[in-house]
Amino acid sequence: MHRCLEIPEVVQLVFENLSGTGKDGNTPASIARVCKTFHDPAIRVIWRKIPGLDVLTCLFSRKEKALIIKKVSSIQKQRVVTMFLQDSGFLEEASFSKTFLRYSSLVQEIEYPEDLKRPVFHHSVLQAFYVDIQSPGPLFPNVKKITLPCFSARPLEAIFYPGVVLSPSVRAVTITTDELVDYVGGTGSLLDKEYWKTIGSRLEPFAARLSSLTIGSNTRTTANSGLSVPVVNDLCSKFGPIQSLDLDGVMLSIDTLVLLSRCDTLRYLACVVPSIASQFPDSLMFPILDTLNLEICGVPSVSVCNAILRRLRAPSLCSLSLGYNVNDLASKVSLEETFVALCQDSVFPGLSRIEIDSGPEAGPDGPDTHGPDGLVISKTTFDPLLGFANLNMLIVSGYSRVDLDDADLLRAFASWPKLTEFWLYPSGANEQGWPSRHQDHARGGPRRPSTLPRHPPPVSCVRFPHPPIRRRHLSLTSSLAKNMGLHELTDHVRRSGGKVPTQMVPTFTAQPLCVYVSPLQPPPVLRCRNWN
Repeated sequence: MHRCLEIPEVVQLVFENLSGTGKDGNTPASIARVCKTFHDPAIRVIWRKIPGLDVLTCLFSRKEKALIIKKVSSIQKQRVVTMFLQDSGFLEEASFSKTFLRYSSLVQEIEYPEDLKRPVFHHSVLQAFYVDIQSPGPLFPNVKKITLPCFSARPLEAIFYPGVVLSPSVRAVTITTDELVDYVGGTGSLLDKEYWKTIGSRLEPFAARLSSLTIGSNTRTTANSGLSVPVVNDLCSKFGPIQSLDLDGVMLSIDTLVLLSRCDTLRYLACVVPSIASQFPDSLMFPILDTLNLEICGVPSVSVCNAILRRLRAPSLCSLSLGYNVNDLASKVSLEETFVALCQDSVFPGLSRIEIDSGPEAGPDGPDTHGPDGLVISKTTFDPLLGFANLNMLIVSGYSRVDLDDADLLRAFASWPKLTEFWLYPSGANEQGWPSRHQDHARGGPRRPSTLPRHPPPVSCVRFPHPPIRRRHLSLTSSLAKNMGLHELTDHVRRSGGKVPTQMVPTFTAQPLCVYVSPLQPPPVLRCRNWN
């Protein structure tokens, strides 16, 4: 057997069989059947002999409450070699203890399921195994990245599980939780439950070595943000060379922000801050921060948000996502002042990606809170940004009305030669079938520097020619389509080689449009598509 595994073609064949390409694919049962045909020494040889593999080992659960250790190819990442897959009772077998300890040092990443409907690998089984083997050190001594559960329905996991999987080698921690979705306290409430305190005490000895901390849940579908978690603020005060801090829906105190500004390694920051501009220091400097996702909760007026922006300093900032929910937008408000605050004193000279979310979009469960004269995009709204020559993405969400025509847009596009993405999400867009930014966030996976969809909505059955690869694409809304005029849109489409069938004419005023712009031909030629 060992001699056979010296032949690369044989190793590749074994690898493909372990990956599972039959009609049942990579199911636990199919992989288990294949793995049972090999003895442990052969599995060891396979582990070492398969070319192009990086050690990426995951611990998570299946229907059988199984322990799964897998290795993912750095070349073909969809192929997975599963080393162990059995019922949790196998942890009690003495022979497995030796095998597990042999491979546990290879574990570098431990994941955990977020789906509460899926049966879990019960924490007590792993805890009992850890006690029985009497390991002199951590169970996974070389793990670099872990996911810790913190679910209100299973608080004991948050208490016992971290003690088993944490190790001094850990550098990246993700806490997945349902608290940010289901917590009834609301914005600004205190989240100080016992199992949060336990997680904090478990992480405290390792905080100085962490390079990344993430808190959040992919199931979050609403803007219920701004929970104050004292444990998180305490951990932030103990960070060393932290590089990424992604706190989805967690409010940081102003004192904590001041501490983080003194960290000369922080590059990514996503959090919620209170809307008390007077308590912010005059200059809050983040020396090498390149991505900032900032939510300001309970904003009494747009001027408060602008005052906070004027106190921030980030000379290396490239991507800014700003979200705020203004309490009263009954009167006409313009984004121009916010953009002026971004441009003052050149505090963000390198900005290339900007996203502004002015509040929750209305949906089937609620009316449009902005009213007819709420947040307005006027002819001069984008003028302060015309100096950002490196701008390649601009997203505005939650506006009520657009007072623009195509000439205003083309003037702005001419000032942004690198622009590739331009999205306008109206307030109440999801009533028209357009995904809201939070629905898009939930669908798109882990939090990203922007809420730009990974996959655009499907194109309608009427298709126009695809634009060249170098052309930029922009998304406009029904209100903007009305302002531009249906005849003007039709002319643009016809000049670009497409046609607008009469049966599509009514939909132009009912749904968002995707507009493609050629950056090289003056004047630019617009191409339109209608999205369902």
